[in-house]
Amino acid sequence: MSVSRHAVITATDSKFGDFVLQHWLTSLQDNVNLNGVDVLILDYGLEPQQRERLEARGARCHRCVRDGHVTSLRYRDMATVLEQGEYDQALLVDGSDIIFQTDIRPLLESDRDSFRAVCHEIEVPVHEVIMSKGDFDSQVSRALMDFLRDKRTINGGVLFGPAALMKELWTEFNKQANSFGRFGTDQLLLNYLLYSRGFVELDAKYNYSIIALEQSFKIRKGVFYDMHGEIIPIVHNSGIYEATRPIARFGYGPDRNRQRVVVPTFLRTLYRCFNFLRPETVRLKRANQRKSASQSDAARRDGIPMTG
Repeated sequence: MSVSRHAVITATDSKFGDFVLQHWLTSLQDNVNLNGVDVLILDYGLEPQQRERLEARGARCHRCVRDGHVTSLRYRDMATVLEQGEYDQALLVDGSDIIFQTDIRPLLESDRDSFRAVCHEIEVPVHEVIMSKGDFDSQVSRALMDFLRDKRTINGGVLFGPAALMKELWTEFNKQANSFGRFGTDQLLLNYLLYSRGFVELDAKYNYSIIALEQSFKIRKGVFYDMHGEIIPIVHNSGIYEATRPIARFGYGPDRNRQRVVVPTFLRTLYRCFNFLRPETVRLKRANQRKSASQSDAARRDGIPMTG
């Protein structure tokens, strides 16, 4: 295997293989400087034709065993593929609901000793309500939840980090969880580990998870723009089910992306109602948000990396 400095990694199966090829990979190759970067696809059941087309476009597909939930298994198999190459930095990114719109290469070159990730603006009750705790002993899950109670939620759909640290995540996951069969186990563990070890908080535009943002945006000819009219680098149409995602016909191209109104508004209202019932937790999270913003501003002025 040739030596590359960086790796961009995603995971998919046959259900999302066409999206990864036509939208995820196309937007990545059109907009991101991939000189010296390997694009690695963790294959959890691609059709042979999908695999061939991805490899013809320069992606490297790695067959993986699907013996649990893919969102967690990808950390195991990411560690394996990173061991096979002398990589410096890695980006682990969702494949089925993300497109790239500008060059995010600078994020692979900055804060090289730290994890880098985005926090939710609206507190979505992922850990409290949405995800199952069935992969944990009850005592462990309570300890994790208590640790994260006053901390803003990190969205694991886009994670930058040194390859050496990214390889360690799966080992750390196994110290806390008994199994990896449920949705959201990876999200809880990633939040715990990044807050324990420290991370650099990225601007929301680098994981623009629409359902968890206060900010407004526009769509023109299939392209997402923020409230200032700037193109958003990484757009994340997050949601457990297709019907709950804020963008219909999500993808890369002028004929894609139609904003839904009713379902996202309903969900945001539910999230705000839930947060209204836990005012002390929300107060602490907001205080930490202000503290984090202040520390990040100071770090930028002093020219030093900032960990959370």
